[in-house]
Amino acid sequence: MRVNFDFDNTLTTGDCRYWIDGEREEPDERGCALATEAYHSGHTLIIWTARPWSEANVIAARLTEWGVPYHGIRCEKGSSDIYVDDKAVNVDNVPADTQIDEVLAEVRNA
Repeated sequence: MRVNFDFDNTLTTGDCRYWIDGEREEPDERGCALATEAYHSGHTLIIWTARPWSEANVIAARLTEWGVPYHGIRCEKGSSDIYVDDKAVNVDNVPADTQIDEVLAEVRNA
């Protein structure tokens, strides 16, 4: 399955204003863990954001720093089977012991 994870407020904590020099994103542990699990479970993991393409290198650097593997980055809201972000499936509402395939099954059955 192709799974898109939003970057801001899903893989990061808070709402970092990336356009301000010196402000730095911090990883959201639960979001990063779910994304990593999706990747290692065989799903195609795309990190997507509304940020401009000029931010793609910063996103790639943060994901590498945080150890989050991914198949691609999209700097636009593209198509996917399921969206995992701070609006559709919010990582803050996923219990810590829930596996990614349980989350995906619940969304598919909704």
